[in-house]
Amino acid sequence: MFYIEVAKLLIQINNYYDKIKQKCKDYLCEPYREPDLVIEADEQLIAYGLKLFWEREHIEATKGDAEASLAPHNIYGQLPLFGALWLHAVLLEMDGEGYMVTAPSGYGKTTQARLWLKAFPDRARIINGDNPIVKMVMALWLMVHLSAVRRAIR
Repeated sequence: MFYIEVAKLLIQINNYYDKIKQKCKDYLCEPYREPDLVIEADEQLIAYGLKLFWEREHIEATKGDAEASLAPHNIYGQLPLFGALWLHAVLLEMDGEGYMVTAPSGYGKTTQARLWLKAFPDRARIINGDNPIVKMVMALWLMVHLSAVRRAIR
């Protein structure tokens, strides 16, 4: 069991395997109050995850891979209860302002982000290249990033 903090939410993760904790290392924290969310991938869900890896990727994954892949989806589904949303998008920052490009897979979000970096190399950066979480905070949208692997797309 470990705790992470994302979008001002304290999340307790009851894990079976270490891989998910490694993926969440940038968000680890000590519990300072009761958690907002408690998530866990049981053995049935992990078995389903292994099946998905095989059907979609044609690879044999470990149970740790399956748990680490599916656990964030347990978080995403509960975010609206806390005024937050998970989106399939690229989140960029330029001159202190946040910009988001959303679209289905294959429509050029990453290409668009690369064009920003090329056009504004000293002013733009990618905050999240795939799965940001957005949350309304004091009438402003707070954009954060849950993806445990930070990728600089260049």
